[in-house]
Amino acid sequence: MAFRWASRFRDVRVIVFAAAVVGAAAPAVADDAGAELYARNCAACHGRALQGSGLGPALSTATYRYGGQREDFVRIIRAGIPSQRMPAFEGILSASEIATLADFLPARQGAESEDTPRDFSRRKDGGTVHTLDYVMNAEVFVDGLQTPWALVFLDAHTALVTERPGRLRLVEQGVLREAPVAGTPEVFSHTHEWNQGGLLDVALDPAYPENGWIYLSYSHGLPAAGGGQTRAMTKVVRGRIRDHRWVDQEVLYEADPSAYNENFWHYGGRMALDAEGRLYFSVGDRGAAEQAREPTRPNGKIHRIMADGTVPQDNPFQGRADALASVYSYGHRNPQGLTLEPGTGRLWATEH
Repeated sequence: MAFRWASRFRDVRVIVFAAAVVGAAAPAVADDAGAELYARNCAACHGRALQGSGLGPALSTATYRYGGQREDFVRIIRAGIPSQRMPAFEGILSASEIATLADFLPARQGAESEDTPRDFSRRKDGGTVHTLDYVMNAEVFVDGLQTPWALVFLDAHTALVTERPGRLRLVEQGVLREAPVAGTPEVFSHTHEWNQGGLLDVALDPAYPENGWIYLSYSHGLPAAGGGQTRAMTKVVRGRIRDHRWVDQEVLYEADPSAYNENFWHYGGRMALDAEGRLYFSVGDRGAAEQAREPTRPNGKIHRIMADGTVPQDNPFQGRADALASVYSYGHRNPQGLTLEPGTGRLWATEH
């Protein structure tokens, strides 16, 4: 099969995927439009039979590094990967040609498995990190922590970090203060290998410089009755730090004891505050997925309250007897990412 390639691509090093794979099959139909596009634009780097070369890795569902589904191919072909010196083909190929080429490449089917082999290089001392679209220079901000779950900056040189076992740590000028903040609430952090509970998120009040309020979410345990296992649920409090001690604590959200259960997972716990002083926080389904659909249950929800714990009058379920007034959205599994979009104030969440 004859193919042409532009001389300006001779020195381009295309590393779109992980290590090479042996035995990739050649395109089945030589005169197929996708095969022709591949031969003309890609084969010089990725090999005539998709087997890879010194300029680019093999194209195989077993070795893709930057995603392996059709939409990934479209994005990568169109925009390139500057960090790997792969050129963008937008402007060289039309949208329909990019789509045809994406259809030609062997794609992974369905959702990616957690067992899918990957080749992500990780350095404990930081260094260059390649993402799907960017190259970032990473450096260690602080080490010596045990399962850090959240970080917030008090100012340009001071940060608070939560450690899931229950410690709130202060980092000053990049140095971790040895003693944790004293007096923080006791958390339920089970020793089971599936445990996801403990001290979770930390957030600052929008007016923190004036009022000093700091918000914590954590897994709260209730004593076991009759020698049974401790039951737990997500809880939210706020307080201040004075002389390296947690003081002035106020409970903002605590579920009814009937909502607590013995599962070790899916606490949610992420928080976000908007400019109007409303606090959004997530509660995972606590391993009871069917309850996430029930507005009368606190789990599997994103809640919205005022920063003092009261419920806003414009909450969607306010005033209804068949729902909790604090519920803002329901049907969630385990939301552990929560942020407000700048400019619009729209709430975005990611969940497992």
